[in-house]
Amino acid sequence: MSVHVGDTGTLIEITVIEDGVPVDLGDATALAFVFGKPSGDVVSVAATLSTDGADGKLRCTSSEALFDEAGRWVIQAQLTLGSWSGRTARAAFAVLRRIA
Repeated sequence: MSVHVGDTGTLIEITVIEDGVPVDLGDATALAFVFGKPSGDVVSVAATLSTDGADGKLRCTSSEALFDEAGRWVIQAQLTLGSWSGRTARAAFAVLRRIA
């Protein structure tokens, strides 16, 4: 599936993995996705657990305002789990221009 400028309702889901195993996020708090736009701007969007958290999956659904630039985007999960608070590794994806 492709993501295009202006898309709404796009389900964004990532799995937090450490040492090749999904991290149990059942007790995680302050869940968010941090998006880096091609322009360098950064946007944070609240995330939720996809299930009970044992599978390491987080998700959010895009609003119309989120994907407002075409190009290479990056995403990181941000969360607090026990005494650790921080961001995951980055993943990149493309947002394409919409054909008129």
